[in-house]
Amino acid sequence: MAQALPLQYMQSASGLDNLVVTALAQDDKGRLWIGTENGLYLHDGSRIARADPEALPLADRQITALMPATQGGLWVGTTEALWLRRDGGFTQVTDQAGRPLPVALGQTLALTTAGDLLVLSKGQLKRVPAVPAASAAATWTPASLQAVPALPPEAQAKLTSLVLQSILVDREDSLWMGCGKALCRWQQGRLAQWTEKQGLPQTLWRSLLQARDGSIWARAPERVMQLPAGGQQFEARTPAELRPGTLHPQMPMAEDGLGRILTLEDGGLLRWDGSRWQRFGRSNGLEAAGGVHAILVDRDREVWLGTAGRGLARWSGYDHWSNWTMGQGLPDPEVWRFMRDSRGRFWLGTGSGVAQTSGGAGTTAPLQVHPTAGTAHQVGSVVEDAQHQLWMATFQGEVLRRDERSGRWRRAVAGLPVIYQLLPRPDGTLWAATDGGLYDIRPDGTGQAVARRIEAERSATGRDAAILNMCQDDAGRLWLATSAGLLLQLPGQGFTRPRVQGLPSATTAVWPLACGKHQRVYFATRDGGLWRMAPDAAGGWHAERVRAQALGRRNIQSLLEDRRGWLWVASDGGLLVTDGERWRRFDPSEGLVWGDCNQNALYEDEDGDIWVGTSQGASRISQPEQLLGQANLALDIASIRRAQETPDPALPWQANWSEQPLAIHWRVPVFANREGLRVWYRLRGQSDEWTVTSNQEVGFAALPEGDYSFEAWAENLDLGQRSATVSFSFQILPPWWRSQWARLGYAALIACLVMAAHRWRVGRLMHRQTELKRLVHERTQALEASHEQMRQLALTDGLTGALNRRAIMATAERELARARRSEPPVMLVLLDIDHFKRVNDRHGHPAGDAVLQAVVGCLQADIREYDALGRYGGEEFLLVLPGLSCATSAGRQRVEHLCRLVAQHPFALEDGTPLTVTCSMGAVDSTQAEGAAELKPLIDLADQALYRAKQQGRNRVAFASATEAQPRLG
Repeated sequence: MAQALPLQYMQSASGLDNLVVTALAQDDKGRLWIGTENGLYLHDGSRIARADPEALPLADRQITALMPATQGGLWVGTTEALWLRRDGGFTQVTDQAGRPLPVALGQTLALTTAGDLLVLSKGQLKRVPAVPAASAAATWTPASLQAVPALPPEAQAKLTSLVLQSILVDREDSLWMGCGKALCRWQQGRLAQWTEKQGLPQTLWRSLLQARDGSIWARAPERVMQLPAGGQQFEARTPAELRPGTLHPQMPMAEDGLGRILTLEDGGLLRWDGSRWQRFGRSNGLEAAGGVHAILVDRDREVWLGTAGRGLARWSGYDHWSNWTMGQGLPDPEVWRFMRDSRGRFWLGTGSGVAQTSGGAGTTAPLQVHPTAGTAHQVGSVVEDAQHQLWMATFQGEVLRRDERSGRWRRAVAGLPVIYQLLPRPDGTLWAATDGGLYDIRPDGTGQAVARRIEAERSATGRDAAILNMCQDDAGRLWLATSAGLLLQLPGQGFTRPRVQGLPSATTAVWPLACGKHQRVYFATRDGGLWRMAPDAAGGWHAERVRAQALGRRNIQSLLEDRRGWLWVASDGGLLVTDGERWRRFDPSEGLVWGDCNQNALYEDEDGDIWVGTSQGASRISQPEQLLGQANLALDIASIRRAQETPDPALPWQANWSEQPLAIHWRVPVFANREGLRVWYRLRGQSDEWTVTSNQEVGFAALPEGDYSFEAWAENLDLGQRSATVSFSFQILPPWWRSQWARLGYAALIACLVMAAHRWRVGRLMHRQTELKRLVHERTQALEASHEQMRQLALTDGLTGALNRRAIMATAERELARARRSEPPVMLVLLDIDHFKRVNDRHGHPAGDAVLQAVVGCLQADIREYDALGRYGGEEFLLVLPGLSCATSAGRQRVEHLCRLVAQHPFALEDGTPLTVTCSMGAVDSTQAEGAAELKPLIDLADQALYRAKQQGRNRVAFASATEAQPRLG
């Protein structure tokens, strides 16, 4: 049967910058290596990235051959040289003379059982010794290259004279070679040549393959030959019309998981199934451009095709999936129903009528579309009744019957509500599940039919409910999925609501519905829940919800339990299957033609194949029992990075502390169901809790010192599998400031600091004591100054600044006391400003105050520092002059000098007008008092003398005598 291949093309958008793929290889970690005309690429399951550094001196970067090395690494052949790639580095292989080994396109590399690499270079065979241990890969260079060991000189000479095109080491370690236009085999020291005598035509044999059955396959541009295991004659397996019109430098062959041989032809692919060739080309969706130049069957049995111009193609679900769309003859992309009738014909109900295939289950005949004159509408059901009559129903409410004589479909009933399903009854009638209830359809013998509503169903629900699904279990009970809940009809009885324990509501809308083995019933509710129901011991039913992470929040469209007891769930997000323990999900990346599955569109064929209808075509799953086989799900720590450090995760690692983050990158080289992939990881030493991520890298910033163990494992919910846990341990050393030497230094430093702190504290206390003393002294001085200021304020006249009356009198008393102790005499002078009242009257009191201040200033500037001047009252002042006497000329001259000083001092008003100021003085000394020198009598004498000075004309000094006693003038 023609099919649409579920191919995924990886091109520039996927990271593959060159679209001419010349070689493919898968290493022991499951990674896919891609050789192109311009460079080497690596596919790690999540992305494709370039794998040859710019510094690599590949002249034209044309990769010609790839071969995994036995102890890790990858052999890379180019048109210029042979290289070994390991741990990201490239080492060039040279011959004994140091010359590079160019490698041509084709099957030019092979591995012996000992791990040696055989390479064809310039038509000559060379051997590269087995690669040393991985730790030495960076410095490895083969010591010598030589011909096949122990090859006799005559055989070696014969081979040297022939141009070799291809090489193969079989499981017996025999070497097959395309030599000239024949095949040569070197086995147990003997060289044999296979030619026309052994049924092998003369031509250039470009590709060789040993199949699992031991047979040897040989491919030339226009020939395909097979040598059966143990046989001596080649048999022709050349497909019809194999006449290449395109020059193909490579003729790849591969064997798939089912033992079928794959090889190329112009614009497509050939597959040998043991009896015939099947062709795949553009009509199947294979765009090969210049041809398929590389074929790889990976360890999960999926097929990869390297094309010349269309990039890399992944044939997902290769062993199991076949797809059909309008490109393969369907009248409409939407497929709603499947049915194989008693004649072996297979029917597909589509969005525009039905399509029919000929042949039995597993047929490979092309899809044939039969006329659908009866309808062009969506066909929701196709059935065969008890009389082997075919019926179909549409969503437009019509029922059609097939006339086998004419091969045409004729309308039997019209005008019904939307018909979701037809169910044949043992009595030859049909029941129709519709949007308006359950109908009974009875043929009338004329090719037409009569439809009537079954009222018993209406009575059971109590209202007009939509009937969405029907199924009959293995005990003969009929189940209806309705918009008002489940209904049950026991054989020969009416409809009832079953007693179901565990279901939240008996009236919850139910759809879809499927009856399984052992009276199991599966159904989904409109809240998205999936339920499994079985009879209980009390004669009722018990329902339990089916919980699985793989189900997610998908909208369930169809249910099916197959003959294996597996449950199939078609949803708006792909197809799921479980064997009761594991789940797996399929979407277009895994072979399903389209992710949006249709309602009631699951079907199990006679041979156990499963059919799925979607809105973009139909898919068939062959050998579904192998679908839940273990995939090679493994997690590999790809790299560890911290700044410029890139430690090997396989080796113990010790690192100094750093602020730089530690980045751990991993790969999970599985190519199926990438959307369901998650990785769990933890860093023991930091946290024992597991963290889940969909990324391929995790970072840890500025890890503190300590011992750590990183652990990670992968799970794929869609595959229902998990990987083994991988781990690596490392140690972060403390930073230099937390090392043992640093701690000793810290201890010494702390001791020094303690001593310094003690000394500083003692010094600080002493300094504080000194400071306190200074502050006390300053405070004392301030207090003394304040006291002195207060004392001065108490003794000083506030206007003139001279001593006040009390102070000057006290001073005079003190000096008179000193004189009474036989000290030098003291002179007292009473001074009065002349005509002071006139100044006040004429110029105002401020002027008078200014005169008083000026006179005081004038006298204080001239008197001795131990002399005293005080305001006696009003404009009168008292001078106390110790050591002077009225009886001496010095005393008299001093007082007269002061009187003249006042008269000669320039005075002026505020407006600048000059003012003449004089004073009159009366002087007396302590020797002039009778008896003891008392102050009051002396003041009186001085006052009398002042009076006399005023009488004599003012501005003069009068000296008192003890006998004077004159009345005082105002």
